[in-house]
Amino acid sequence: MEKSNLLKKAEFIHLPINIPVRIQNTISYGKLTPESRDPFASCTKGRISAGEWFEILKKRVAENEKNKLPSVILIHPMTMAVLDNFELFEKIARFLSKYQSKKISEFDF
Repeated sequence: MEKSNLLKKAEFIHLPINIPVRIQNTISYGKLTPESRDPFASCTKGRISAGEWFEILKKRVAENEKNKLPSVILIHPMTMAVLDNFELFEKIARFLSKYQSKKISEFDF
């Protein structure tokens, strides 16, 4: 794995999220844009479906794999529970199970 995304300074590990923007922004609240930051903007503006978000996730993980980069995904349990009682999370877990995974402590810095 390339270490270009990973950085350790003192006891802090910088591990940037490199897979789709948080699911809350794209599905729950809509796409975050300068226009949608307006407190009076429609919160559904730019929304995508959970299925569309999952397709983006799969493409980006495959692209990272091709480029030998680790994929870092931020998934909040509360969002998964509210969205569909963890059905999407189960699909994500099944998809990711074909890839090698590591704990952050297993990376060499």
